[in-house]
Amino acid sequence: MATVLAAWLLVGCSALSPFQKRTLGQFASQEAVLERKAEQALEELRQAYMAGDLNGFFDDVSEGSYFNGSDLRINLSRRFTDFSDIELFFWIDHALVEGEKAVLRMHWQKRMTVNKTGRQAISSGRADFIFQVQESARLLDVRGSSPF
Repeated sequence: MATVLAAWLLVGCSALSPFQKRTLGQFASQEAVLERKAEQALEELRQAYMAGDLNGFFDDVSEGSYFNGSDLRINLSRRFTDFSDIELFFWIDHALVEGEKAVLRMHWQKRMTVNKTGRQAISSGRADFIFQVQESARLLDVRGSSPF
């Protein structure tokens, strides 16, 4: 049985032309590149958020995004005033790339100090971060429980 399976795998794999093999490999590589760009943008968002850097945060947000509104800017500005020592951690559970969009499905945990009381506040959740990926990745939307 194992010999038949090995023979079938060899015949099946060799049935692809070199062009098809190269195209499939390039497709997988292109998806990996787009996924990596989205992960890099996510890390830049995380770093800017933890540093309280509004301009740095919005550098990685798409202009047409729901997240690029003035309400979010005001809320983040208040959050950066009311809280300090912000730590934000992401664990990516799954990534999906389709065309020029990448979705990073993850869970997150945030820890910060409430400035008025000096107490720690901890929160966590799950979210899908949707990025438009071209030369660089820009955040389009967050669905689920946003850490921001």
